[in-house]
Amino acid sequence: MHWICLLVLTGLLAVYNRGNSDASNTNADAMDAASASYFHDWSWAVRQSWSQVSDNLRASLVGWYKIPTIFFSKVLGSATKHESWTAVSSACWTGSHRCRPKQIPELQGDVWHGQRVPKIDIADFNQEIFSLNFSHVRPVVVTGVVHHWPARIWWTWDELTNPKGRYSAYHKSFAAGLSFYFSPSGKNDSLFLDNLILEQPFSVDCPYASLSGQDNNSVGLFGSNFLPRLNQGWAVAKADAVRAGLLEPGADFPEAIQGYVVAGPAGSGSRLHADPESTAYWNALVHGRKHWMFLSAKDFDALVASVASRGAGFVRQVSQLTDLQEQDLEFAQKDQVRLVRELLLNIAAYRWFESLLPLLKEASINFQCHEVIAEAGDIVYGPPGMFHVVLALEDSIGCSEQLVDETNLVQFLQDETNRYDPAFAHLGCQAARKHWPHLLASIADFCIKGEQDLTRQAARRRPSSQARGSDVADESRTSSVRDNLHRVEL
Repeated sequence: MHWICLLVLTGLLAVYNRGNSDASNTNADAMDAASASYFHDWSWAVRQSWSQVSDNLRASLVGWYKIPTIFFSKVLGSATKHESWTAVSSACWTGSHRCRPKQIPELQGDVWHGQRVPKIDIADFNQEIFSLNFSHVRPVVVTGVVHHWPARIWWTWDELTNPKGRYSAYHKSFAAGLSFYFSPSGKNDSLFLDNLILEQPFSVDCPYASLSGQDNNSVGLFGSNFLPRLNQGWAVAKADAVRAGLLEPGADFPEAIQGYVVAGPAGSGSRLHADPESTAYWNALVHGRKHWMFLSAKDFDALVASVASRGAGFVRQVSQLTDLQEQDLEFAQKDQVRLVRELLLNIAAYRWFESLLPLLKEASINFQCHEVIAEAGDIVYGPPGMFHVVLALEDSIGCSEQLVDETNLVQFLQDETNRYDPAFAHLGCQAARKHWPHLLASIADFCIKGEQDLTRQAARRRPSSQARGSDVADESRTSSVRDNLHRVEL
């Protein structure tokens, strides 16, 4: 009988809690702004804690006595719209909002294909350990950090879309974005909000500055990040280029994106890719659960070669896992390796794990990789140039930051993943020269070429008389750049 008493008590407390919550909302309207904010923080935390207790109690009772889940959902308010396709987290941040009913594989046991990415508690981790063992070399997961962030309390669907709440200035973006990406129209993609973590209050909720040094005098858990200073220098260099006539006013050459807020439903994720511009990154999971798989560039090339060697019939099976049409692949039809590479980069995350991996196993295709299940509260670090595919096993939300330091600055500036653009080459070199001129010696020719090519482009836009009159000034400017870089080399 003790469990019956416990159940009755649980139901009464749930009703009492909801009543207090309604009353609290009414009373809060009469309070001043500071008091209302404090009361809301406190009441939300109480409700969140009770949600965790009730979810755990429900799970235990259902397991012991096979009592219908729908009964407990009526009494305890379970988010049953998540269906049976994944375990509901103890504090479902999406609340009662729509989630798509798709069965997600558990991905445990014999489904693992590679080495496990190490998980290290923050008590046993520091910047020195990171620098010596992981920086620019291999992925790692750090636990025990995010649990203390304000985002763990505040980042819920209701709070992010509340027009009168903490995020009132952004509620429309979240309301539109979450509604789209958590609907069938989202097509298993995730919502990315560029540079939002740099704005208040997100910079407090997701304290990125504690994870990477933002200036010359600070070092974070993952070292220093050059991007803030690069972006500041980029803005100055762009203004100078406009004044010098190298760029037209209003030219669209934006600074690099430093960080994101990322959200997506279970089943969404990122296709296999390496982060652009040779950046490293950290990715903090505030709520949810994700499966990560990493492949080095060498291991990805080996996988491509293995798939291509199986012949056209097998490649056709792989192509059926993509949404690409024949006309999308015409450029690679005569190059089987290039075709396979394009196919593997265009397989949705859930198809990668659900369909491609079993297909590869059946064909006895083995490949090297690293894998990890990131739980809520984990921070994943990924080195530059390493391919990865990420699948959300639960509705997930988190934040991330791109990282550039002395090791990958040159690769970032040259950005061989994209087509060469003299404007980007010139602006990048100018932005970096102020802080790290000693690191540019190895790409002196690249920087000179960028300025020369940009000067020629500008001359073609100007009338011929102005172009002839500016030749001397252009040559003088290029010589100055060459002299500065030469002094650095010496």
